[in-house]
Amino acid sequence: MTILNWSVKFQTWLRTDQIFNILNSQSEGDVDFTDWSAGGCLLLATALAEALPGAELQSIATEEIPINHVVTCISTHYIDADGVFTKAGILEAQNKENRSLCTINAYDAGLAFIWDIHCPPVKLHLLKQELAQFLTENPFPTQA
Repeated sequence: MTILNWSVKFQTWLRTDQIFNILNSQSEGDVDFTDWSAGGCLLLATALAEALPGAELQSIATEEIPINHVVTCISTHYIDADGVFTKAGILEAQNKENRSLCTINAYDAGLAFIWDIHCPPVKLHLLKQELAQFLTENPFPTQA
């Protein structure tokens, strides 16, 4: 499977009712998320980073905000809810979305906490279970 094909399958899977319900499920103390890329980015990036060998969390900063988005990086690929990108591709997409010059940095959990970016443990557990099944059926191309 090509990276592009995997990216399309991943985006489709991510937006199924079964998976989207994980994002919207509420436990006491949960923050409200509106979308995978609007509040759920750390949850998704963490699940991916824990499931894909060699993957790590990276953050996207704007000129105004030191951590505005969290993505998963594996080799030269950057993954978020909008698919798989090159470094140039994710920066271009984020520059457009944020109308700001963005940079990619090492993920800093303390900074994420300060800027109210959360990863609820119950949702992470549920998402990781579903993601494991998806990756069994659709291995990430560099892992195949």
